[in-house]
Amino acid sequence: GADMIKRHKPEVLHVTTPGFIAITASIFAKLFNIPLVLTYHTHLPVYAEKYLGFVPFIVPITWFVVKYVHAAADLTLVTSPQLKAEFEEHG
Repeated sequence: GADMIKRHKPEVLHVTTPGFIAITASIFAKLFNIPLVLTYHTHLPVYAEKYLGFVPFIVPITWFVVKYVHAAADLTLVTSPQLKAEFEEHG
């Protein structure tokens, strides 16, 4: 992790989400002052509703987590204009 960043001196970190590596990448990006780009591929709120719909408030909780993770990014890329609009709708 940190040794690799020190050795390679990246100009940007790019991570696809969701995934735990996004949290680690956001920490390293802050520590080493490297811009962080996150790419959102799996629409977690839809999966949460489909598979965990029985859990109260699962969709708002999922959106909260997605927003929290992506707040650390300097740029978030999404796969469609529709998903961009949904991201903007949820803050």
